[in-house]
Amino acid sequence: MYDNRNIINPLKELKKQIVEQRESLKTDLEAVERLLKKHSSSEENQLPIFAKESFNKKIKPTEAIMQLFNNDPNKAWTPSKLRDELLKLKSKGLLITESSDLQSTVHSILRLKVNNGTLIKDSTKRIPTYRIKKSDSVG
Repeated sequence: MYDNRNIINPLKELKKQIVEQRESLKTDLEAVERLLKKHSSSEENQLPIFAKESFNKKIKPTEAIMQLFNNDPNKAWTPSKLRDELLKLKSKGLLITESSDLQSTVHSILRLKVNNGTLIKDSTKRIPTYRIKKSDSVG
């Protein structure tokens, strides 16, 4: 039979390291937040180092929509709100699309993502909302 005492001390040490790393990251994030607030009046509300073109990745509408859902997995989105977010990206030159009708693009993407099981449609409201399907797996 395996002796559990042999793993307790290494696990305690690992937990201690994780807690220390978490605290360090929290401190770093607080510093970044202070910098963002300080420079919020800069163009496009970005820090000067992030305003460089090399930091702005151009993306397709499907990727942009899925990033919005992944950034806030509990948020329900209407097609209009998603279109508005795509318009913001397009105005900054960050959206790769030939479409002039982003509302139609949004509806097409939502339909495909509902059909493949990535998103869930709530049509009990006057204006349907969409949210990301939560994974059944743990971890």
